[in-house]
Amino acid sequence: MHISCYIRTRWVFDKYDKYLTSLSGGKPIKILDVGGADWNGEFTFLNDKSKYSVDALDIERHERVTIVPEDPYNWNEIDDNSYDMVMSTNAFTFINYFWLTICEMQRVVKPGGIVLILTPSIIWGKGYPRSNWGFNRDGLITMAEYANLNVLDASVGGYRINIPVTN
Repeated sequence: MHISCYIRTRWVFDKYDKYLTSLSGGKPIKILDVGGADWNGEFTFLNDKSKYSVDALDIERHERVTIVPEDPYNWNEIDDNSYDMVMSTNAFTFINYFWLTICEMQRVVKPGGIVLILTPSIIWGKGYPRSNWGFNRDGLITMAEYANLNVLDASVGGYRINIPVTN
């Protein structure tokens, strides 16, 4: 993974650590990693089993993947409100119907939980299985609004822009 992705993800976990720990009731923070197959590096800090319980969802089997849904846009295998955090890093550019995926992410995150999406703002060319989308800041906000998520932060290119939480 690109170092900027690792740094940004680490920043989010550091910033919201106390909040997520409180949300999890002191148990390991339950995380769903959407597109979680490890193709080019993983978040090694998430391997701390005393702090995190991670399920990796992807469209095909891989060593790290724990959930392969029968339908990639309707995760019947996962109950509503199951996770403290649902995250996706660098997968949204490859997801054909991302608006369906973010709605599933919203469905499976607990009320008050955090949905984290890191995705390229530009398309680099042919990817696996293909690169479909690049997202700018406004696109990220619109995607979150479509899924009825409150935006805590949205940025592109590593420039952080705080956005107040909305109801």
